[in-house]
Amino acid sequence: MEIHIFDDFSFNKLLKQVLCPEFNVFPSASLSNDIKDIVFYRFLKEQECILDFMEGQQTAAINGSAGTGKTMIALEKARRNSANGDKVLFLCYNVKLQEFLARKYPEKNVDYFTIDGFICKLTQSPYADYKTAKPLLENMYYSHKFPYKHVIVDEGQDFGKQEVEETNILELLKLNVTFDENGTFYVFYDKLQMVQSDKIPSYIENPDCKLTLYRNCRNTENFAKTSLKPISNKPPRLFEDSITGVPVNIKYFNDEDAINDAVIQNIIELKRNGYKDIVVLTCKTEETSCISDKVKDDISRRNVQFTTCRKFKGLEADAVILIDVERDTFYGDHKLIYYVGASRAKFSLDILSAITDQECAAVLANDFGIKNAKMPKREFAKALNAIGTNR
Repeated sequence: MEIHIFDDFSFNKLLKQVLCPEFNVFPSASLSNDIKDIVFYRFLKEQECILDFMEGQQTAAINGSAGTGKTMIALEKARRNSANGDKVLFLCYNVKLQEFLARKYPEKNVDYFTIDGFICKLTQSPYADYKTAKPLLENMYYSHKFPYKHVIVDEGQDFGKQEVEETNILELLKLNVTFDENGTFYVFYDKLQMVQSDKIPSYIENPDCKLTLYRNCRNTENFAKTSLKPISNKPPRLFEDSITGVPVNIKYFNDEDAINDAVIQNIIELKRNGYKDIVVLTCKTEETSCISDKVKDDISRRNVQFTTCRKFKGLEADAVILIDVERDTFYGDHKLIYYVGASRAKFSLDILSAITDQECAAVLANDFGIKNAKMPKREFAKALNAIGTNR
């Protein structure tokens, strides 16, 4: 049976004209999102077939850009190992991601840790003492007393920090599990999201199997394009029948103070439209963000999370409000932070910015090769595959 997936306009038209022509019924945002979720999880099921293909590989490195289903495949790998009665160590770098995975995907035989958290537990220390951990892991290798049969590393590009590399901790973990011919060591990473370290960790270099995931199964086509534009000239690769989705909105403000009120209004509007899973992400730090402590408290009272793009890496939300997007956001490696933040959105992405015409012109000239822009803000939004509006 052939399945056709419609964009928002086509879906609404079908529902109104064919499925319920006799009633005054229109799909709510929540209903539309539920249907889109079904589509996304169908794509993720297709991605899981990769594990069937890799069956028998002891070590593997799976690269993929944001939204290609890396974490979901990693979770399926952990679930399968757990179902066989094997102990699994699931490592990630981001605390928020670790907490989310442990809460949302508990498995009897799977332990979720950040790399620092695992080292603290291993050394029974309140801080991550990598130098003390190294001989402990070496002794476990020689005595065959490592408690896990499988190690899964998610967001592996972030593990290239100096302490991890100098002590060869990941290599030692790999040795401990691959000593058993049925043990496995799998790494999932995105070379475009290297915001915590400046090089790909060495342990990714020589696995038995290397694969790259190309097709985005989280973002709609519009969001995938908008997030990728500043860092790549290549269009995103999406599944056939992928959802076009609503356009990205870039809302321009005269100053940062105006953004404070706009964030709350944006949240109210999203909730009115049926969104519950909303996050406000800053391209800066929480301390240097343009929004005030008063607004941060108001955001929290509305059960909406406010955090940084860095801290939210590896996670996703139905609706993302991206703030502190300015000229420096598109300078050097800062654009990777933008990419991380924008690519977290599943169904709604609003960018709130106080960037000026002059700054837009500079970004267009330096990053997009568009010189002498007559209407810089409009052309800047267009370059990002978005719709720009002045507020």
